[in-house]
Amino acid sequence: MKPRTMCVVAVLLPFAAHAEESIWPGEYAGDCGSKVQCIIEIADDGGDKVDVKLVVANRIDFNDVKCKLEGRFNRAAVLGISGQFKGTHEVLIGRYPDGIEVVGIPKKACGVALNKKYVMFGD
Repeated sequence: MKPRTMCVVAVLLPFAAHAEESIWPGEYAGDCGSKVQCIIEIADDGGDKVDVKLVVANRIDFNDVKCKLEGRFNRAAVLGISGQFKGTHEVLIGRYPDGIEVVGIPKKACGVALNKKYVMFGD
């Protein structure tokens, strides 16, 4: 390989790795009322599945968990993942610039409406 070509590859390689990073990992908060808080945690190890955990907890004490749903979701599209939590049919999660939107969770799954937009927070 020519020295000039090697320099171009060395410069572009970090950008290629950055372009392949997942858009999913992070924590997202939703407004679930004055008594509880709703948090969705998404972990993506780069495989075919994305781990999704939804926690409904006491608004003041997050350790007082009222409901927890966990699932492994498929990459349905570039900006969407789909899967199931226990007690649900197909759940869809769409990615938007400021967070995610969840559709398909019945209210009976945790006793509160969870189909809504969630905003990314944290690092």
